[in-house]
Amino acid sequence: MNPIVVKDDQGHLLALGLPIVGGDQQWSAHTSYNPVTVSASKDITEAGVAPLTAAQYEAILNAKSLAVQIVGLKRSATYEWADFAPKFLKNLREFYEQKVR
Repeated sequence: MNPIVVKDDQGHLLALGLPIVGGDQQWSAHTSYNPVTVSASKDITEAGVAPLTAAQYEAILNAKSLAVQIVGLKRSATYEWADFAPKFLKNLREFYEQKVR
């Protein structure tokens, strides 16, 4: 996987080029068939860890909103503020307070 980019609501880069550590791919055991397009497909999950510095945690926690772009080997995903679970920042702040600070 390629590095992750995190931006705040003002477009400021909070974390640029976060390296992915321990990246891995897993293919689904289930194959889906589409009779209309006469094609078959499998789901793929890409996972990894992107370590943050204490300063990057603080910038993310103090942002009014976030957008995160993750670029995998063959596909990418951009997560806007509305895509984050309501408890995401709360959980991130608790982790920061307990483990990082």
